[in-house]
Amino acid sequence: PVDYLQFRYHSYSEMLMKSVNDECPNITSIYSLGHSAKGRELVAMVLSGNPTEHEIGEPELRLTAGLHGNEAVGREMLLLLMQYLCKEYKDRNPRAQRLVEGIRIHLVPSLNPDGQERAFEVVGNGYDIFQNFPDLNNILWEAEDKGKAKHLLNYNLGLIAVETKAIISWMKTNPFVLGVNFQGGESLVAYPYDNLRLNKPAESQKPHRQAFACDFSTPCWAVSVSKRLCFSAGMNDFSYLHTNCLELSVFLGCDKFPHQSELAHEWEKNREAMLTFMEQVNRGIKGIVKDEQGNPIANATISVEGINHDITTAPTGDYWRLLNPGEYQVTARAEGFSSMTKLCVVGYEPGATACSFNMHLCAGKREKRADSGNVLKMVKSCLNDIFNVWDKI
Repeated sequence: PVDYLQFRYHSYSEMLMKSVNDECPNITSIYSLGHSAKGRELVAMVLSGNPTEHEIGEPELRLTAGLHGNEAVGREMLLLLMQYLCKEYKDRNPRAQRLVEGIRIHLVPSLNPDGQERAFEVVGNGYDIFQNFPDLNNILWEAEDKGKAKHLLNYNLGLIAVETKAIISWMKTNPFVLGVNFQGGESLVAYPYDNLRLNKPAESQKPHRQAFACDFSTPCWAVSVSKRLCFSAGMNDFSYLHTNCLELSVFLGCDKFPHQSELAHEWEKNREAMLTFMEQVNRGIKGIVKDEQGNPIANATISVEGINHDITTAPTGDYWRLLNPGEYQVTARAEGFSSMTKLCVVGYEPGATACSFNMHLCAGKREKRADSGNVLKMVKSCLNDIFNVWDKI
């Protein structure tokens, strides 16, 4: 039944986040990523069993829309999705309960509220935040050519919009695993960074993976099946190269702002796809990296043999690595600790395979820690002597 869903367009001030939060206060929380150039908040909603904080072992997922103010379908799909999850969770729908209790879901319907309000008044071009991110592609290629460490990617935020800065800060603050941003004007899915350099002939290069967009239906007037989406400074590439999050861009259809009467049909087309996409965050491997005392190790590097893309652990020591079924040699590395490799097997059953690491200090670090312990014992002994003398005085 969909009688509780609102199939109409919402302006910035009419978005339903507060009403959903009031209806489901135990599993929802509203927060702000920051402000737009005109002072509007970039509002996010979290749905989770414990929405206000990250839980160790629980993956974080983001779904965003509204990078372009006049692409309205994605925004309405996310507003409908938060209504749907709230209502279905309260009605004890098993699938909705698994999603909400097993994932920390972040929904941001409008990443460009200024463009949204402008487009809501007159359907026209909004502000293109999607291609306003630091160009890490060229920085990475230069590092590769000079033999520098690829994980040390510095960038300049001087010419970046305030909305983009807020989004970058948000990306770096939360340990996102998987994400999607909804756009419009075409019908395809665009994948992130594929190592194909734009300044060299394509035939002379070997990309890591296919860079063509996947077309799901009859192409729109501006897109052919073989069209390559070539641009730098994009949100997807930045996410892939500077965070742990694999993010896709899903273009929901040729019509960016269809008539309001089409929204129910758009929901029926996209509901199952959104739910299935969210479930993919729990595939591959996950685990916690700890030291010998059981303390979490933040920013440890997780490498998978044969895949030239590492990830790092969250401040709480946990990590998630999206992988297809198969056997993988996985290595954990952390400064001051001996590296550790183990075989992790990903099966076809639902859920990620547990693959945790208990790291041991390197020999030199262990000796320093022992010396440090001896020094502390000496200091404690001296203090005891001083206090004994003080008592006698």
